[in-house]
Amino acid sequence: MEFVKAKPNEYLVVAKAGNIQSLGVAGSKFIWPGQSSIMIPSTQIEAEFAMTQESKDGIALRFKGIVVYHIDKPEVAAQRFDFSNDGRAEINHLLANVSLGELRDKVSHMNMQDCINERKTTLKDAIVQELETITDTCGIAINVVQVAQVFIVEEDVRQQLEAEVRNKLRANSELSNIKTLEAIEQEDAASKLRLKRDEFEHQKERMKIDGERQELALKNKRKEMEDTLPFKLFESEQKMTLMQKKLEVYEFKEKLNLVKAKANLVEEIERNKVRKDILPLEQIPEIAGAVSKMFNGANLSFYNDQSQLMSTISPIIDRVSEALNKNK
Repeated sequence: MEFVKAKPNEYLVVAKAGNIQSLGVAGSKFIWPGQSSIMIPSTQIEAEFAMTQESKDGIALRFKGIVVYHIDKPEVAAQRFDFSNDGRAEINHLLANVSLGELRDKVSHMNMQDCINERKTTLKDAIVQELETITDTCGIAINVVQVAQVFIVEEDVRQQLEAEVRNKLRANSELSNIKTLEAIEQEDAASKLRLKRDEFEHQKERMKIDGERQELALKNKRKEMEDTLPFKLFESEQKMTLMQKKLEVYEFKEKLNLVKAKANLVEEIERNKVRKDILPLEQIPEIAGAVSKMFNGANLSFYNDQSQLMSTISPIIDRVSEALNKNK
C-alpha cells in the first residue's frame, strides 16, 4: 500500500480493473495492490507550430503560431496519452499536426495578400474549428489559437512587396492627410456655423428676455401710474388752484400799480401846472434886478415918445411892475 498526493497544479487519476477515476486537483489516496495512479497537469500548456507553404499565387510564405490549451478531463486524457513518460509532448505534437494540416489546406486556396490580411480571422477560425473535433476525445479544452506570424520567404519578393506596401502606405497617408485637412475644414466650418447658430439662439433668448423685462416694466409703470393717478390729480388740482390764486394776486398787484401810476401821473401833472404858474413869479425879482441894471451907468437922452429902445423894453417893465404889485 502506498499513499500518493498530487500537487496543486496536478490531477490525481486512479485506475483499477478497467475503471478510471479522477480525484481532482491536489487529490490524495492510499493505493492498494491492483490499483495504479498517474499525475495529470492542470496548468495551461502552449503548443507551437511552424511551416512554409506556397500560396495560391505561388509565393512561399512562412507561418508560425501557437495553441494554448489545458486538460479539463484528466481521466480521458490519461487513456489517450502516456503521462508516465511525456504526455504533454504527445498532445503538443498532435495539436501542431492538426493545425498545420488545416493551415496548409487553407493557404493553398488563398493568395498571398489574403493570407497576410486574414491570418487572425480566416486562418485562425479554420484551425479552431478543426481542433474542436478532437478536444472531447482527448480530454482537453482550447484556450487560445493564434497565427502569430506570416512572412514571405524569398528576399526579392519580400522587398518588392514591402516597397509596394510602403508606397501604398505613403499614398494612403497623404490621402489620409488630405481627408484629415478636409475634415478639419469641414469641422471648422460646422463649428463656426454652430457658433453662429448658438449666438443667434442666444440673441433671440436675450431679445425675448428684454421684451419680457420691458413688458414687466411697462406693467409696473402702468400699475404705478394707476396707483398714483388720484394723488397726482389731486396734486395737479392743488397746483392749479395755487396758480390761480397767484394769478389773482398778480392781477391785483398790476391793477394796484396801475392805479398808483395814474395817481402819480395826475399828481405830477398838477405839480407841473402849479410849477408853471409859480415859475414866472419866482423869476420876476431876478428879471426886475436885471432890468434895473440895464441902464446902470448909462447916459440916456430921449427926444420924443417914439424912441425905438423904449418901445422895446416898455412891455417888459410893465410886466415886471404888474408882478411886483401882485406880490405886494
